[in-house]
Amino acid sequence: MSGEPQRDSASGRSLPSHEPALNAPDTDAQEEDVRTKQALLTAIVVLVLFGVGFWLVQEFHKSITAQQCLEQGRRNCPAAQIRTR
Repeated sequence: MSGEPQRDSASGRSLPSHEPALNAPDTDAQEEDVRTKQALLTAIVVLVLFGVGFWLVQEFHKSITAQQCLEQGRRNCPAAQIRTR
């Protein structure tokens, strides 16, 4: 291979070269930036999901506590009181 592009014998079109691209360091840096952004976004999504899960568990616990209080016949259950706007 003397530096000229290879050609497909049937169509006469040039075939892609398997030589490394001249801008390989740029693409490596870009790929690293993309991976870093993806990792950051994944971490943020996971933290948000954990936060929402924690909040839901807290709300379920309040609801269960209020329900148990009302089932016992009490009328002054803190979580069951009507909230005014």
